[in-house]
Amino acid sequence: YNHRDCVITMNDGLITKNSAYTAGAILNLGYFTMNGGEISYNTAIDYSTGSADGGAIAIDSGSLYINGGCIKNNRAATGGAIIARVNAKIYMYGGEIACNFAGGFGGGVLLWNSTFYMYGGKIRSNFARNGGGVGMSTNTKSTFYMFNDALVTDNFADYGGGVCVGANGYANNCDFTMFNGNITYNYAEQVGGGICNYNQSNCATNLRSGLISNNRVSSTGKGNGLGIFNQGSGTETLIYMSGAIVVNP
Repeated sequence: YNHRDCVITMNDGLITKNSAYTAGAILNLGYFTMNGGEISYNTAIDYSTGSADGGAIAIDSGSLYINGGCIKNNRAATGGAIIARVNAKIYMYGGEIACNFAGGFGGGVLLWNSTFYMYGGKIRSNFARNGGGVGMSTNTKSTFYMFNDALVTDNFADYGGGVCVGANGYANNCDFTMFNGNITYNYAEQVGGGICNYNQSNCATNLRSGLISNNRVSSTGKGNGLGIFNQGSGTETLIYMSGAIVVNP
């Protein structure tokens, strides 16, 4: 447990096989920096309801900096590796978030009223029902930015194999902006192999540069061609494409 205004820096070592209702390994309200080491095989679970958040890390109004290391093989109902809540911020420059599982939203990362800046590193081989790599949901505002050589790859979901911007009936005011980076080789069973812009209202995906390629859906799924599926039941459910974006089905 890292309290508000407190600082933890992880340079090496192993945090493994812990469990809790929220945050299987670390509940962060302050500043947590991961430069190396491994956080693995942790579980967030409420055995009475089967619902819990943040298999490895839950961030409440705090900040997480990932420069290196690996967060892998963690499990939760939502946010298989990480859940960011209540105006939390994630800054990822390196390292890996891999092979995590969420029964609901966000196999790798779930944003709830929070912001994720991904400048580098890799989110790969995660699984969830919505947002295999990154899931977004909110009642105020959630935002995800990709830059530089950030990579979201080989993730699996029913909706949004790579990134799910909202979910039908659940989310308002989610924004995903891709300034650069790669979303490749992700798979969705139902909708949006690469990106699923599938939401209630006021969600937007802005594709300014980068590469979206070789994403797939099942034979009965939707959004295979560009790896993007856009649908909404409210207002301003939008996708913008500009600049040097390359989409390769």
